[in-house]
Amino acid sequence: MIHPAVKCHIPAIRDLCREFGVARLEIFGSAVTGAFDPDRSDVDFVVTYPAGYDMGPWASRYQELQERLADVVQREVDLALSGVPRNRFFARELDRTRRLVYDADNPETISPDVPLSGPPNIHQRTLKLLEDIRLWCADVIDIMPGNTATASREDRLLHDAIAMACMRVGRGCLRLVDADRATASRCDPDNLSRMIQLADDLAYGSGVEFGTDELLRMAQTTIPSLQSSVEMLISELEE
Repeated sequence: MIHPAVKCHIPAIRDLCREFGVARLEIFGSAVTGAFDPDRSDVDFVVTYPAGYDMGPWASRYQELQERLADVVQREVDLALSGVPRNRFFARELDRTRRLVYDADNPETISPDVPLSGPPNIHQRTLKLLEDIRLWCADVIDIMPGNTATASREDRLLHDAIAMACMRVGRGCLRLVDADRATASRCDPDNLSRMIQLADDLAYGSGVEFGTDELLRMAQTTIPSLQSSVEMLISELEE
């Protein structure tokens, strides 16, 4: 079952899909598993665009859709791109929980509801946030080319993919700080802060323009250490 706090916005979400020429939009994650916390949880979507879709300069149309979805559901939104290679943890979560929200070929179709479990406790919320950060760190690592020395400012597709993946990591880190500051303080705080700042710079601008090579260097020096710290915390919480 899609959580009522999100399901009530489906007509407006479908209008957005039509406005942006989306081929298909699905929801997944906590909003359909029962781990959704109306006070803290974000909403995870995966979007499929039609062949030849123009995302605009620096994927501006993609970012605008993400922001408009967040305005509609009145909370943070993570928008994944269908068909982009993902790590196995993300793929498993997506396949297990995905529910159809909009299909341009069948615009009134929606996936049947499935039962929800009870509301999450603080421990569950923290664990879910850490698992999200781990997944998104793995995404960044999967995207990075084997030889980063060959990357240049002109690699637009690579730049956009890394920038979007880093933004998800940074936003996840910020949500962890907001939800459980004590746990966040044990999670590689220096690199966690760097990713939060990077996500803010990428999303809202700060007079800084990052080239592909610069993003790769930042990812190389922060993501592996952050991911390792997150994995250790997850192991502790799961004991």
